[in-house]
Amino acid sequence: MSSKKLKEYYDTNSKGFRKRFDVERMETDSVYRDSVRTVIRDSLMTHSPEYRKRMEEREKERRKQQLDSTKRTPKAIVQNQL
Repeated sequence: MSSKKLKEYYDTNSKGFRKRFDVERMETDSVYRDSVRTVIRDSLMTHSPEYRKRMEEREKERRKQQLDSTKRTPKAIVQNQL
C-alpha cells in the first residue's frame, strides 16, 4: 500500500475508518483503543517499509540506551560510595 493510501486508510475522520472501528467506543474504552492501536501498528509493520524501518531504528536506539545505562550503573555506584 502506498503511504498516501495508508494515511487515508487510518484517518480517523474517514468513513472507511469509522466503518472498521467504533470511534466512539475508542474514546471511552481504553482496552478497545489499545487493541485498535495494535491492529494498526501490525498493519503498518506489514504494509509500510518506512514505518517498519523507523520502528526498527527506535528499537535499536532503545536497546543501545538500555545497554549504556547498565554499563554506567556500576561506575555510578562506586563513585557514590567514595
